[in-house]
Amino acid sequence: MSGSGLVGNLIEILKEQTAIYSEMLELSFKKREIIKKNEVDGLKAITTAENGLVGKSQRLEKSRLELIKDIALVLNQKPEKMTLEYIIEAIKERPEAEEIRETARALRQILTKLKDINELNRELIQNSLDYIDFSINVIRSTVGDGPAFSSPYGDSYDGSGGFFDVRQ
Repeated sequence: MSGSGLVGNLIEILKEQTAIYSEMLELSFKKREIIKKNEVDGLKAITTAENGLVGKSQRLEKSRLELIKDIALVLNQKPEKMTLEYIIEAIKERPEAEEIRETARALRQILTKLKDINELNRELIQNSLDYIDFSINVIRSTVGDGPAFSSPYGDSYDGSGGFFDVRQ
């Protein structure tokens, strides 16, 4: 295949994507700890950092897709047919084939770990939300049973108007 620059560029993009997803994986592990500690500010900071990495990843993916189109043109194939496995097979005699294979393997491993930790984080967040709903329902039921609050002036709140008073 001519256009070794194309293959070299593909390898570079795959390596950059691997690095970005590796950073996202580290952030996801940090996020898990922050969720467990219920640190809202820490969660905001990690979400901001993740959004920045997602933006970089999207730009790289766009570049990768353009590069795949160029490789397809050189190989006289349709871009839809251009999987990494297909490209590896097409250049199997060249040393770059093994580099693509190894980089793709590392990328897949990181993506699998990232998917797993993000699923766990999603479950932790859902559990936190369920606990909050439960707590609110307990408070509402307690407030509805009778006077739960009284002011220093002897006034009491019977809970009939809801827990939060919008008029304040």
